[in-house]
Amino acid sequence: MKHTRVGFLLITLGLALVLQALTLWLLETPWLQLLCNLVIVAAIVLLNQWYTARNDNAAEVQTNAGAAGQADANSRLADVAKNSGSNAISTAELSHTITSLNKVLHNSVARLGNAVRNSNTVSERAQDIYQFSSEVAAAGEQTLQISVTGQRQVQQLTAEIAEMVKESRRAATTVAGLRDKADQILKVTDVIRSIADQTNLLALNAAIESARAGEHGRGFAVVADEVRSLAARTSTATVEVGDLVEAIHQETTSAASIMDLLSEQVERQSATTGTMVTQLGDIAGQAETMEAQLRNIASSVGDNQQDLGENAQLLTEVEAELLNQQQQMDTVTSQATGLEAQAEQLLALLVESDENSPHRQIYDIARHSADRVEALLTAALQSGELTEAQLFSRNYTTVAGVEPKKFETPYTEFFDRELPRIQEAAVEQNSHVVFAITTDPNGYVARHNNAFNQPLTGNQQQDLVGNRSRRMFDDKTGRRCGSHTHKLLLQTYKRDTGEVMHDLSVPIHVNGKHWGGFRIGYHPL
Repeated sequence: MKHTRVGFLLITLGLALVLQALTLWLLETPWLQLLCNLVIVAAIVLLNQWYTARNDNAAEVQTNAGAAGQADANSRLADVAKNSGSNAISTAELSHTITSLNKVLHNSVARLGNAVRNSNTVSERAQDIYQFSSEVAAAGEQTLQISVTGQRQVQQLTAEIAEMVKESRRAATTVAGLRDKADQILKVTDVIRSIADQTNLLALNAAIESARAGEHGRGFAVVADEVRSLAARTSTATVEVGDLVEAIHQETTSAASIMDLLSEQVERQSATTGTMVTQLGDIAGQAETMEAQLRNIASSVGDNQQDLGENAQLLTEVEAELLNQQQQMDTVTSQATGLEAQAEQLLALLVESDENSPHRQIYDIARHSADRVEALLTAALQSGELTEAQLFSRNYTTVAGVEPKKFETPYTEFFDRELPRIQEAAVEQNSHVVFAITTDPNGYVARHNNAFNQPLTGNQQQDLVGNRSRRMFDDKTGRRCGSHTHKLLLQTYKRDTGEVMHDLSVPIHVNGKHWGGFRIGYHPL
């Protein structure tokens, strides 16, 4: 016994060391370490209490059996059973706490994983924004350079246009002078033409007078003919000169009009280029301001991108650490589950051995009810009311339009009609019983107790509690109730509400085949 005690202490110390290691990966958070230490202390105390009660009481029962008789042994066995029940409750609470912590850790790892992915995405987007901002800043700088160059070119063009305006004005003045001189020449040609006409008239009169003079006027006639011929040529030349001068006059007039129009257009163009110079100056100023702002933005984004990259790396490292901690927590959870299973086995063994155990009464109710269900189903097969294929069917048809989900099977209507009398009788036999139901290996319950078979209201939250028939209770506890083939299975668990429940189930066989189980849920005795 002493060596066994030492072995137990070594095991307890090893478990304490394992649990103490749990605090090392809780990110050194004080409240988490405190919680973990409390769990460690509770686990050691409970394990020591359970082991001491089992060994010391068993030893005392064995030692005193011969002296005090069977009655005293039964009393001791009852005490062991009572202590084992308390230990089972404590183990269930411990398992629930560890499982809850494990769920929190899993959720934290999942959320941190999302945060890592989001952080990486933000970092990548920040890098894209930084690249884009740099490109836009470079484009802004090019815009500034182009604006400055354009402003200079337009200024040069404006100066050239102004010079063209001056030249066009001088040309217009020159053309106007030519037009005036052409007008003067026309006036002179008119005078010459008048003189030629008068000369021609005088030559004609001279010819007439010379003819009258006869022989004496013959020489004068020759002179008159020459004068008339000269006047004719002068008149012809004057006409030709007049035509040329008229043409020059018209062309210079047209040229003057064109030059005036050109001058006006050049002046308007000069005004336009002046406006362009002003606008390009404004654009250059705005481009310079924008380029400076974009440079500042790119610099800030670059700094943020670096910080985001560091944060993403830190989150990745924390995620890796939490994943490692999650694996360790899974191991602890598995060990707690194993401890819970051992407590269940011990308590079940004591229930089988002690006919006076409070749990034995629940077992007797469950076994008797299971026998009645077996007889009912066997009779239904023999009468043909159910076929074996229908009874053992695992084909669950979803009931449309109902939440939470409900299912129908080939045997649902039969169970709904026949099971209440057996199940309600089981509930009424002990005040601690909360429910007594028949379940298949998958956790399907065709008919629940009357208290949980209220009419559907359409309110999901109300129907979740008020109507539990045709539901699938496939949680860990529910699945085990209908799938095990042990003489009995006594589970102890803690609800989300904090309420501790015992769940005792026994198998149901029909025609030598395992069908499911009869399950009783009850408050601690």
